[in-house]
Amino acid sequence: MKALAKHMTRLLSAAFLASALLLGGCGTPEMKGSPFYTGEYAVNVPGAEMRRLNVWPLAYYREPALSVIWPVFEHTEEHLALRPLFSAYGDTQSYWEYNVLWPLAQADTKGRDYRVFPCFWGEGTRDGGIKQDYQVLFPFYWHYEDETTALFPLWISDRGGWKDGRFTERDTWLGWPFMHYHTGAREEAWHAALFGRYRYLDTDETYAGYPWPLLFSWRTRETHGLFTPLYAYGETDKGGVRDGWTALPLLLSWQRWQGKDNDLNALLGLYNRHRSDTNRSGYLFPLCAYDRQDRLLLTPLLGWDKPDEKDPDGYWYPFTPLAGVYTGTERGGWLFPLFSHAANVTNDTYSTRGLLLGYAKHEQHAGPNRTSSGTEFGFFPLFSHSLNTFTNRMEHDDSSTEGINRYDRRLILNYSDQCRTVYRAPTGDAPQAGTNRVDKRILDAWNDKKARGDYRTANVSEGLFPLWSSTSRLETRLDGTRLREDSDTAWLLALYDTRRKFAQATPTAKPLDYERRRILWRLWHYEKRGGEVSVDVFPSITYDTHPDGFSKTSFLWRLYRYERHPDGGVDLDLLFLPLRRAR
Repeated sequence: MKALAKHMTRLLSAAFLASALLLGGCGTPEMKGSPFYTGEYAVNVPGAEMRRLNVWPLAYYREPALSVIWPVFEHTEEHLALRPLFSAYGDTQSYWEYNVLWPLAQADTKGRDYRVFPCFWGEGTRDGGIKQDYQVLFPFYWHYEDETTALFPLWISDRGGWKDGRFTERDTWLGWPFMHYHTGAREEAWHAALFGRYRYLDTDETYAGYPWPLLFSWRTRETHGLFTPLYAYGETDKGGVRDGWTALPLLLSWQRWQGKDNDLNALLGLYNRHRSDTNRSGYLFPLCAYDRQDRLLLTPLLGWDKPDEKDPDGYWYPFTPLAGVYTGTERGGWLFPLFSHAANVTNDTYSTRGLLLGYAKHEQHAGPNRTSSGTEFGFFPLFSHSLNTFTNRMEHDDSSTEGINRYDRRLILNYSDQCRTVYRAPTGDAPQAGTNRVDKRILDAWNDKKARGDYRTANVSEGLFPLWSSTSRLETRLDGTRLREDSDTAWLLALYDTRRKFAQATPTAKPLDYERRRILWRLWHYEKRGGEVSVDVFPSITYDTHPDGFSKTSFLWRLYRYERHPDGGVDLDLLFLPLRRAR
């Protein structure tokens, strides 16, 4: 009997511990309680992986989150859900949002918003921070304290424009949207069916429509106009300068003038004529285009754009636009679709394209604080290559940035991208900071660059879709000392993937040395953080080791569980029974 009582005590202890694991939490908010929940471990709870419960797909617990038959049940310190019946959200102290059969019923006790569809009620805030209650029986009855009352669509009363402790605007609708009356501090308006009139009281502006929108007019102190389907106009007279427009809507034509400039457009914009004191231009697409000031003439047979001070580039074609010659600062020509070539006569910048699919291009720029050059060539879809270099120098702190970017594509599926940058810290004296925010930001940026010192970054992406892909970002000092690393690789998309993160300690952050490997996302999942190793094997196998020599292997939590402690002691559970204990 004593032996039976001892075994019963152990069973009750195991059951109590299981309940504690299922319902417990900790003081550090972290993400997932399910291997199927999206996201990564943003915060490390020391030892959480060693204490996890893995009974996939029935349950999964990793402090502080739990899931049971995900997504049916989930529990964290900020979140509780029994879908689709109930869920609650809040923070580590309490819940403030509750849902029942979401989205039909919800109670947000923090924002004071409640609903049991189609009923909505709660508390809002008016301008000036004044609280106001609201009740809605969607879509018929609406009540927002003394602001809005409606029995839709028979009657609507709405007030707005809160100023100096009172409403300045009021709208009343009868049989919405047919009859409407508005009064306000600046405006009085009404409409009945398609007839309406709007008058701004302080400016004596008037807008009227009879019937709207087939005919309406407007008039202010400086402008007036009229619209009908056959003819429309608008005119402004400000300071003795008359601007305006006229239109024939059915003919898709309009004219606009502004001072001595006049534009006429017709045929939905296919025809344009522009006149001013200094220029005449226009076009009739696709027959011709001309511009006297730019010395431009284009026709289907011949055309030219002669160089001038405004546009030093030019060209001409003798027969059709399919073949021509570049003039001005560029030399070359084109024969569509065989080739085109343009080279700048002042430097070695050029651009060449053949058979539309092949191309080669080189350009460079030089300034007092920045120089850059770029070269591109390729033949779609066989290959492409681009190489860009740049140097930036910041005058105010004498820091500099040098970079080289290289991109290669082969048969679209294979790619290689490399971006390498060298950052050099300021070498001069710290800037003199004044009292304003701009000077303080400049000084803070100088101190940050000075403390960081000289370093380089290398961002590399490679892949052969869908077989393999790899991305990495490595940050090192110029002597090769590694500062930060972040890399990901994947084979056959989700068949096998890895992640690597490394960061040295900083005054504001702890060091990081993290590695993850997965097969088919969670079929086999390996994690290593520092010297701690955690392995999950679907559906319910776990394996953990610790730098001090601790190790644990389990199947279905305690159906089989073997633990070896650093001192050599062993704990063994079989069929949820504790067969051996080190202590």
